Amino acid sequence: MPTTPHCPRCDYDLQGQLATWHPQGPTADNAHCPTQGLCSECGLTFEWCLAMRPELADVSWFVECKRSHRERFSVIRTSFNARGPLHFWKKISLETSHDVSRRLWWLAWNLLIIPSLLCAALFILSVALSTYNSPLVMQAWNGTAWVATPTPSPTLHEFFFVLPDAFSNQLMRLDVQLSHLRNQLDDTPAASLISMFLACALGFPAMLVVLPVTRARSKVHLGHVFRAATYAIAPLPIVIITVGLLSIEIGPFPTWVPALLVNWHRALVTPSNGVAIALWAAPTLWFVSWWFCALRTGFRMKDWLPALLAMAIPAGLLGLCFRFYFTLTF
Repeated sequence: MPTTPHCPRCDYDLQGQLATWHPQGPTADNAHCPTQGLCSECGLTFEWCLAMRPELADVSWFVECKRSHRERFSVIRTSFNARGPLHFWKKISLETSHDVSRRLWWLAWNLLIIPSLLCAALFILSVALSTYNSPLVMQAWNGTAWVATPTPSPTLHEFFFVLPDAFSNQLMRLDVQLSHLRNQLDDTPAASLISMFLACALGFPAMLVVLPVTRARSKVHLGHVFRAATYAIAPLPIVIITVGLLSIEIGPFPTWVPALLVNWHRALVTPSNGVAIALWAAPTLWFVSWWFCALRTGFRMKDWLPALLAMAIPAGLLGLCFRFYFTLTF
């Protein structure tokens, strides 16, 4: 139990309120111990049991939960739960304990480890498919006309014999494709997706801290803002993997597989106003819904609407600036 409890939202020292629990009498028999408290600094109504013992508000699947209460695979479970903003912020409250090291560990998994593993698996799959699947038919001259002649697939021994050379050739192609990836993104829907995601990921928390109409009114502690900004990028591995797919040739697949199912990611580099608008709106809607749930449910702010507007408008302008940067430099 902490000797000096603090307000869950603004971190205000609540030691003075504890002294009022014994206004009369020298013993605890006359004590008045309320179950709820009201912070005189930010106006938050909180449970005293959670202010005195924050571990009671821990959630077992949350990565920042204490080790004794944390379940296995908490990194993965936190990632899945963070993709549902309302569910996430109903479980993760202001009283939930903070662990910055575990938060950074989750960030490393989502930005580096998981996308790298998935892109590597897709690369290996593409090489294996292109090596093992020979052309389905070949044209042969029968003396009067060209006819289709089926060709057998390579044996397992032949497959493993040519696999090292196939990996080497594919790595050389991947290096060339990555070098031209920036030029491929110029004036494409992918540029809209990346620019708006970066603008919202940086703009929303920055405005919450900088603008006096937002954070200063409800006095949200910086630790809560940092936590909300961190888990807001839970969908980022999807963006990283999608951009990685642009540099990997997947296939060949059997002819019965629809081409749209195989090459859906190519729409990101095909100029299209409709796709660009959709990819511009997708991250915007995600971050608006995330911070709406964070401000209203997670932070329990009464003035969440002006705060949300003050965050969303500058983030949209920042997205336009990033989009012009893509156009001018790529």
